[in-house]
Amino acid sequence: MISETADTVQRARRYLDSGTSDPKDVLAWRQQLRSHGHPVLARALSRQLAERFIAGTSMAMDEVDALWKACKADEAFSHARRVLKRRRTGAPNIVAP
Repeated sequence: MISETADTVQRARRYLDSGTSDPKDVLAWRQQLRSHGHPVLARALSRQLAERFIAGTSMAMDEVDALWKACKADEAFSHARRVLKRRRTGAPNIVAP
């Protein structure tokens, strides 16, 4: 489990350093990091993913829902509100799953 968490930490850091990954993967990493004692890195992932979505990265509706809930759980309330607003107004970067 330790090597799996270390691998997740490396993936998360690469993503935060302008890497790209599927939003589902990023949300899964966030959950794993939160449950294994890396809450700061988990919060950074949710904020970064939210910023990318707000900037125009396409995401499926279920990913958007998971994202605003993750931001809320991570106390990134302004990010959660902005993601939720775009979800409610039907932003063009929300795609069918």
